[in-house]
Amino acid sequence: MEHWLNFTAVIATQFLLFIAIAFLQNKRGAIHPVILPSLLIGLVFGVAFDIVFGWYLGIFAYTFGFDYLFIIVNGILSYGIMAATVWLCSEYSFFKFYLMSICIGVVYEATNYFFPVWSWHFNENVFIEQFVLIFAAYCGLAALLAGMIQIASRTRFKFLALK
Repeated sequence: MEHWLNFTAVIATQFLLFIAIAFLQNKRGAIHPVILPSLLIGLVFGVAFDIVFGWYLGIFAYTFGFDYLFIIVNGILSYGIMAATVWLCSEYSFFKFYLMSICIGVVYEATNYFFPVWSWHFNENVFIEQFVLIFAAYCGLAALLAGMIQIASRTRFKFLALK
């Protein structure tokens, strides 16, 4: 039961960050159009990401393990909300997109610290692990999601433009 409470706290925090970014950017009208497609993108992307990087490569693990139901729910909610948050950043330059990914990483990892849902296993030094995650991995994850959004929709990301 504690695992589900922690998961709920993480999802609530992710959703509040999404809403805060929408309000700060004065994009309240963008909330409804992006949320449902983002949840679908999150399902496809999240399940694949968890299987490849979590289960197969062992880079991270969940307190739930890699239970199929959890992987599906996590894909829809956690990756879906992150996709929605990334979608709001389509007009950003690469530098601003990178800074936003750092903010997302800090919020997600801080929340996971207090309400553990996942753990990382790619470095024995926690400081190095968190540094790599926050300053590199979250940007890579956000860029992959931006690419998926760009393929699945008519949205174009400024930093992905080939002009």
